[in-house]
Amino acid sequence: MGGAEVSEVWLSETPDVDATTAILLGQLTLEVIEEQCIRFPKGVLWIAPQVNEKDQYSETSNLTVAHDVDSEESIRERIRMILSAEYDFQPAIKVSKGVKTTSEKIYSSILELVISEIDSAFSSRKTRNEVGYQRQLQVFENLSGYLDARVPEEWRNLAAGSLAVVVGAGPSLDETLPLL
Repeated sequence: MGGAEVSEVWLSETPDVDATTAILLGQLTLEVIEEQCIRFPKGVLWIAPQVNEKDQYSETSNLTVAHDVDSEESIRERIRMILSAEYDFQPAIKVSKGVKTTSEKIYSSILELVISEIDSAFSSRKTRNEVGYQRQLQVFENLSGYLDARVPEEWRNLAAGSLAVVVGAGPSLDETLPLL
């Protein structure tokens, strides 16, 4: 009989055929965390429930831990770190069955944040991949003109005393775009 295999651990998970990173949400056993760290060698972000006693895990070279009670900005920063570990493939996202017994509302908003950050990062990367070569070619074709006459004389002092913001495409745009 065909059908999807039912997981004992995961409430929801994305296909992870090419993924080398993962974002895990909810309560997990140390054994599951270790398995995921082996399965995703470039990095695992575990967004875990805050525990009262001393945490029983330790961050390793490819495990980063955030807690569900951390600030949104702190969690966002950790998500961006895991996204920067792998440029070509989206991370696998896995939600533990434990979120149903803890705070489903908190994890829903964290999951929305994860999806939003992934969409934003990969949209920017897609744009750079599609138009990056053309942009570089145009810069090199126009370079001599830029060097010979950077600003036409009639533009000089045109915007004197005005505030200007110059935004350029590049890897740092992923980080700064939300600020703009």
